[in-house]
Amino acid sequence: MFGIEHIGGIFPALATPLLPDGQVDVPGMRRLVRFVLDAGVHGLVPLGSTGEGALLEERERRTAVEAVSVEAANRVPLVVGIEQPTPDSARVELRAAASVGARAVLLAPPAYIPLDQPALLRFYRDMAAASSLPILVYNIPQFTQASMHPLTLAALVEEGAVAGIKDSSGDFNYHSRVLAATRNHPGARVFTGAETMLLASLLMGSAGTICGCANVVPALCVQLFNAYRAADLDTARSSQFTLLELANALLTGTLPAGFKTALHLMGLCGPTLAAPVVALTPEQEQAVGRALDRAGAGTSAAMSH
Repeated sequence: MFGIEHIGGIFPALATPLLPDGQVDVPGMRRLVRFVLDAGVHGLVPLGSTGEGALLEERERRTAVEAVSVEAANRVPLVVGIEQPTPDSARVELRAAASVGARAVLLAPPAYIPLDQPALLRFYRDMAAASSLPILVYNIPQFTQASMHPLTLAALVEEGAVAGIKDSSGDFNYHSRVLAATRNHPGARVFTGAETMLLASLLMGSAGTICGCANVVPALCVQLFNAYRAADLDTARSSQFTLLELANALLTGTLPAGFKTALHLMGLCGPTLAAPVVALTPEQEQAVGRALDRAGAGTSAAMSH
């Protein structure tokens, strides 16, 4: 239904609402999905970093993805995040993603031992052989201690092992080199994970963003993307500046504490974080609230869902 070579736009890296006992808040999960879909997002990515996928037990991961899949009802592509410590556990997650109708997976490499380029090649080739779904590389070196060289990515794209990348390095020089290395592969999907450089990424030819702020201000993210597509760069720049300020405010504390706080203030879900992440201080919460106000992210629209 959704060819991977055609997907693009705004994909929220969905937060995972949790109950105080650590179980997934299924009504909250579905409410968040409705909120972002109503704003016009182009796809959904549960269990990424904002979704705390690496900290949830297998049962909670399954519950979260099933809730997203049911609520989305195939209206937009579903891309499931996978951050596992071993290749075998990653294979289990690949099969689980396929079973709920995912269109692709966003796969991070194992994180404990820093992997060099030959190791990254081996990992993604092995995962491609085991996967019935297209794979997007999740490049987030600040978490995994490994960064995929643009030419390594180009080789994997060329041989069909991966379909593209979500680059969350925040390094625009690196991001530009990735776009340059894959520009002769029109089907390759390059997403930025840094909403702070979304417009610049789009101008260089990316497919869009998979980002945390699209949980909180999905309409603003969609507005930026649509303005870019319409060559309305004044609106796109204005949206980017608003998004820049909000993103910097939400990236406080340990990820995703700032995003969960914002969603709680908006009435979309509770503030519970997966252990051992701790909540923001009252002062940090107040700063998040002020940032939401400045971004025009009121509570009424969110609470109606």
